[in-house]
Amino acid sequence: MKAEDIKQVLFQIAEEEERLRKKANPYDVVIQFAEEMMENAGKKNAKIYEEIIDLLTEKKESENC
Repeated sequence: MKAEDIKQVLFQIAEEEERLRKKANPYDVVIQFAEEMMENAGKKNAKIYEEIIDLLTEKKESENC
């Protein structure tokens, strides 16, 4: 694969990711971000992210009912 081909594929992936992100439930986007942050956080901070994720999940589920 040529560099230009790789660049085009990466551009298409980025466009698709942006399209899906716009369609996604805002809670899902924030929960996913918090999960990524939790993975990179220290043990103490990971607990905080875990609590945030739980609260967002509860809020999302209560609005979907």
